[in-house]
Amino acid sequence: MTAAEQWATLMGAGGDPALARRVRLRTPHDTPHRVRLWRVDTAHGNPARAWTGGDWPTDAQWRQLPTAGRLDEAEPSRLLAPGDDREIDLPNPGIAFVAVDAITDGT
Repeated sequence: MTAAEQWATLMGAGGDPALARRVRLRTPHDTPHRVRLWRVDTAHGNPARAWTGGDWPTDAQWRQLPTAGRLDEAEPSRLLAPGDDREIDLPNPGIAFVAVDAITDGT
C-alpha cells in the first residue's frame, strides 16, 4: 500500500465509528468565555481529499493540496456563559484543538 493509500485509508473509510467520541468541555471560568475549535478529520484539514491514489500527487492534486490541508476554524467561535458546557463530537480518526479564552472586556 502506498503512503497516499495509507493516508486516505486512515482519513477515510478506515476509521471505526465505534471509536467516535463526544467530549464535554467544562471550564473553570467565572466570567463569559469564548470557545474556538480547529479539527483534523475526514472533512477538516484533510489533504487526502485532494490526493487520491498513486505514489505521488498529480500536478492538479498538488495545486489542491494547500487548500485541502489548510486548518481553518471548524465552526464559528461560541460565547459561553459561566458554567455552560460545550460538547464536541470527535470522529475516528480525528483530533481537535480547542482554545478557551476568558472575556474580560466585553468582546
